[in-house]
Amino acid sequence: MLNEKTIRFKVEHLQTLATIPMMVKKLLEAFDNPELSLRDIAAFVSNDPVLTTHLLKAVNSPFFGFTGRVTSITQALLLLGLNAAKGLLLGVEVFRHTRGLEELWLHSVGTALVARVTGQKAGLKETEELFVAGLLHDIGKVFLSIKLPDEYHRALTLTDTRGTFIIDTEKEIFDTTHAEVAGWVLERWHLSPRLIEPIRYHHEPSLAKKQSAETAVVHFSDVISRAGGFGSGGDALVPRIDESAWTRLNLSRTQIKTILSESEEAMQETESFLGGA
Repeated sequence: MLNEKTIRFKVEHLQTLATIPMMVKKLLEAFDNPELSLRDIAAFVSNDPVLTTHLLKAVNSPFFGFTGRVTSITQALLLLGLNAAKGLLLGVEVFRHTRGLEELWLHSVGTALVARVTGQKAGLKETEELFVAGLLHDIGKVFLSIKLPDEYHRALTLTDTRGTFIIDTEKEIFDTTHAEVAGWVLERWHLSPRLIEPIRYHHEPSLAKKQSAETAVVHFSDVISRAGGFGSGGDALVPRIDESAWTRLNLSRTQIKTILSESEEAMQETESFLGGA
């Protein structure tokens, strides 16, 4: 078994790897440069047709529900907010350059959709950030598969053979989990704590300190996405929803039915975006 310290050192230096697309490195530099204005960042994104396409496609999709057509990157950044836009673009770019994880991408999109709808029903304000937290909740699996492909393939194989949860196999092989790995990398990439905490604790929502409601939403959405058959998170099991998350969200049966209905409808309308990663 690899130890946690070794794993952390390896994944925290992901941005130095040739396997990480250059655009991810450029995105990190642009969004983290305090001297760049919103207009500067918009100009940077606009200069890349792929980034422009992904961002405008996302903003105009059923994901966010903005009325009318958003045609400029500046407008898209204003509507999403820089935190959500940065997370969205990084997630899309990392997934787009990682082959063999199409089912994980589908599960991530499903979780993102459920998270946004759930956030609305729970009365939370930053639903765009909830969508992005849902989209990135399993990105630690991508980081592990990039940096330790043989070991992660073994983890997936063992999980399938044993019929267990992937997170339990990760603990056995890596001495940590994809959720913790995501937290390490996204902290190093300077994503907002409002995104990182729900991602890091989506399997243990009771541990969230500042973003307890948002973490409960991502946890709930991950489970619902699994139960709905939206792609695959690396195993064939559906975990129980954490009691603390149930209590924190306090959703009625009617609200849950609405969440399921609206999420499934949105999934059916997102084929163009799903194909873009």
